[in-house]
Amino acid sequence: MSQSFQIFLAGIMQGSLPDSIHPQQYRAQIVDLLSRQYPDATVFDPFQEHPESMSYDPERGRDVFFEMMDHAGESDVLIAFI
Repeated sequence: MSQSFQIFLAGIMQGSLPDSIHPQQYRAQIVDLLSRQYPDATVFDPFQEHPESMSYDPERGRDVFFEMMDHAGESDVLIAFI
């Protein structure tokens, strides 16, 4: 019997870019690999949840940032691709 666990996929999105984000194609590859290797795991990708985050006003951006940090802290595994 396998046990379900949660993986949080962290990584640079905006970084120091003021008006754009870094390429995010790597995320789909990592999610695919993890999903095949750990089919019972839930892989959480903040970029999938908030693809329009560049358009958020500062308050919404701050709220989402702290929401993601809470989510990361509650995860069983955190992978940071930097």
